[in-house]
Amino acid sequence: MAGGHHQDMKEIQKVYVSTSSERDTTRINITNADDGEYMLVFTNTRNNENVKSSRISAKASAKTVENAVKGYYNKNDINSGVKVNMTMYDESGNVTTNATEESFRVYHLVLNRAMWLKSASKIQVIKISTKADIKVDLPEDVQLSANPLGNYYKVKCVDHEGYESFSERIKVGTSQYHIENAIMRGCDRFYDTLHVNYVGGWAYDQNGFSFIIRFVGLGNDPGQFEIVPDEESPLSGSNITYTSETLVPYSSNLFYEPIPFEMLKTYETEPQVIVKVKDLPAVCHNLTCDFHYTEPVGVVESFTFDESNNKLVITGTNLTETLDQIRYVEFALSTCTVDESTLSNTTIECTLDYDPTCGDFVPKLTSIHGVVLNADDLAPQTISCSVSSVHPETGLNLLGGDNITISGQYLPHNLETSTVDIKFTDA
Repeated sequence: MAGGHHQDMKEIQKVYVSTSSERDTTRINITNADDGEYMLVFTNTRNNENVKSSRISAKASAKTVENAVKGYYNKNDINSGVKVNMTMYDESGNVTTNATEESFRVYHLVLNRAMWLKSASKIQVIKISTKADIKVDLPEDVQLSANPLGNYYKVKCVDHEGYESFSERIKVGTSQYHIENAIMRGCDRFYDTLHVNYVGGWAYDQNGFSFIIRFVGLGNDPGQFEIVPDEESPLSGSNITYTSETLVPYSSNLFYEPIPFEMLKTYETEPQVIVKVKDLPAVCHNLTCDFHYTEPVGVVESFTFDESNNKLVITGTNLTETLDQIRYVEFALSTCTVDESTLSNTTIECTLDYDPTCGDFVPKLTSIHGVVLNADDLAPQTISCSVSSVHPETGLNLLGGDNITISGQYLPHNLETSTVDIKFTDA
């Protein structure tokens, strides 16, 4: 390490292993879905235990079905999350999003974790009140899972001279702490010169795993580390892929560690502001963070707005006489372009850049001295909006998903500054 806060750049490598993405999938086919209910009874492949789902409506959403069945899949012997998707079809077998055109619907229950055995050997349907035709296709008829990762692997270490050594054998699912120790014990040239951290990518080690190797205190450029199968009990799984890469290369360039703020402490006679950039503390330019309060200048006493030409006229006292003293003018959620020829100490005329948004508004004038105050008795002007058409008006999907176009006058043009609530009533 060089003097002060200088030090060499630390190399960071990443290694990861993955298996095929096929996951155990069950299919539920429902024809003539109604509002009645049913239940599913799962028979566990491992112990033949029967587990019931919650009650499910034949017209339930994918999320509702997911909540009803996840209790079975989350059990310790399966221990997997499940994702459910649903597709509706018309009489011709074409996909539809319109519930009135639905002839049948199909749910796919896809497990998140790779596994050796199918998730259920049998699934029975118990109808409670539904009259719908319900058929369940088991994973062997839809999609069985790819074989999960298992057994052991090693990490191949390569030093700056190309010398190869290997970690102790590591079992899939081993913690990062034990991976780090296994590498350093087997690759003794790197003892106390690296840290291992798991990184995201897979929810379950059986699907894949990855970790980064951060080298510390190493005075030369290491070779690329890799994951390799153990000789005695090699990694098992479907179409295993091994990948390794260097995220941050080694460099002998020097850099400065962050300077502690206490080293920048100064004594001030003016009130100070605290500056943050993206929620992180920052230092003011030239360490100048003085706060000065400036009295507001001017008063807006009255205004008029003409909806026919979007012209706003502001009247007041000590407004401004030059355009460079005006930062911006706003009214009805729109900025306003000032007519410089009309500027005076008592009057400002401007034209809205967008149509006004409906509501009750007063103008907002901001000068280089800050926001110009509005008189206490300044009354807002009401802008009324109207709806001229709605399309489509009929045949809407009760489950949602339709795009509806609403046309009219003075409707909001920016949903970041406006809130729109739309309510539907049954015909």
